Amino acid sequence: MTSNPLEILRAEAGDLEPLLSLTHRAYAANKALGFNFYGTRETMDDMREVFRAKALWKLVENGRLIGTIRLQEYPDQPGVLYVNRMCVEPEEQKRGLGKRLMAFAEVEAVRRGLHAVRLDTAKPFQRLVGWYLKLGYVVISETQWDVTNYRSVIMEKRL
Repeated sequence: MTSNPLEILRAEAGDLEPLLSLTHRAYAANKALGFNFYGTRETMDDMREVFRAKALWKLVENGRLIGTIRLQEYPDQPGVLYVNRMCVEPEEQKRGLGKRLMAFAEVEAVRRGLHAVRLDTAKPFQRLVGWYLKLGYVVISETQWDVTNYRSVIMEKRL
């Protein structure tokens, strides 16, 4: 008998503090590279807002929290599921868990009847941009957010 110990579940109220800590740990390496990702300074108020929007998901392995992703629909982007703060515990990275979270986002978008998944990331962080390109995402535009120290690329995958 085999079982899959990995589950992606909607976050619960008791998950907010552990998810915030996980997010800060996961983004610490990016911060060390000089990228001022919002995830490095996110607050509990931010987490509560995303939780209230029912957009917060967790990746659990054998009952242990190891990753997270936010999936949101915005009124000004009809038909699109937007991915934010997809991250995995640093010691659990390089196991394909990020790919699994992104695949979940794509399945969830289809389940909701949406036609695309969209995200943004740091344009100068070419390793990460390349990773999304390998997953089938394409750059559709660029922007400069007022809360970051870099230009961002907006990437999308049509479903």
